[in-house]
Amino acid sequence: HDQGIGEKLQGIGAGSIYLSLGCVAVLNRKQEEIDEKVSFAEMRRREENFFRTNPAFLNVPKEYLGSQELVKKLVSIQQDRIRSILPTIIDEVKQKLQETRNILSQHPSAILTENDARIAFIEVLRNYRTEVEKCCKGDYAIDTEKATNGFNPLNTQNWDERIAFHLKMFVKAISTQLHEM
Repeated sequence: HDQGIGEKLQGIGAGSIYLSLGCVAVLNRKQEEIDEKVSFAEMRRREENFFRTNPAFLNVPKEYLGSQELVKKLVSIQQDRIRSILPTIIDEVKQKLQETRNILSQHPSAILTENDARIAFIEVLRNYRTEVEKCCKGDYAIDTEKATNGFNPLNTQNWDERIAFHLKMFVKAISTQLHEM
């Protein structure tokens, strides 16, 4: 360790560098200690003894020394980050949930019982009957603007099975010709 390490840890004195998250000194294990499989509890005891007896660290506050203090500092930093980011995440989840609900609301409801199936079947039949009745009356779901362009009432070869539609267009064409006279 450098001379004046205690002051540098606290961000004061010559050669110190400001670190926005702060700094904590720890005592790393030597390779021999790793090879000897020294336990972490024993290493914590050695670390505490090192900082308590080393003159360079005698006047340094406890929160700057040791792996236990480093863990506390990291937990505090993590909690601060979670507190600052969590509201945004919650808002994004709520927004995604609402979008998903909107998409699901466009789908038909689930058929879970025999009664639900009966109701759904009756609704399908009712819709089919309504569409057939419309077609019988000549009410087709077609783009009339597109279909009426170039309609020739005398060219019956191009007429298809939509007789009611063609009769309606024929009447409209004759009506237009009469108004032009």
